Amino acid sequence: MNIDRKALCLAFLGAATLGGCAFDPQTGKLVEPHPELGEASRQTFMAQVVDPDPHYPDQVPQSSGAQSERAIKAYREGKVEEPKAPSSTVSVGGSGGGGSGSSGSR
Repeated sequence: MNIDRKALCLAFLGAATLGGCAFDPQTGKLVEPHPELGEASRQTFMAQVVDPDPHYPDQVPQSSGAQSERAIKAYREGKVEEPKAPSSTVSVGGSGGGGSGSSGSR
C-alpha cells in the first residue's frame, strides 16, 4: 500500500482546521464564539501578572543597606530581642443545661 504523505498531511491539516470550527447541527450554521468563555482563566492570569510600571504614592518606604547590615550583625551576635509570646486568655466552660430525656430500654 503506497500512501502519498503530502496528501495525507494536507488532509490531516484540513481536518484539524475544521475541528476548530463549531457547527450547530440544528441551525446548520457555524456557532459564534462567546467572548466571555475563558474569562475565569483570563482573570486568574491577570491576577498573577506583575505591573511592569507600578505607580507608588510619594511616601515610598526605602530600604537601607546600612540598616540591613546592622540588623544582620545584631542577629548574628545574639543582640536581637526575642518576641514575647502573645498572651491569650481562653475561657472554656459554661453552664450546662440538663435535658429531660430518659435512658433505658422499653
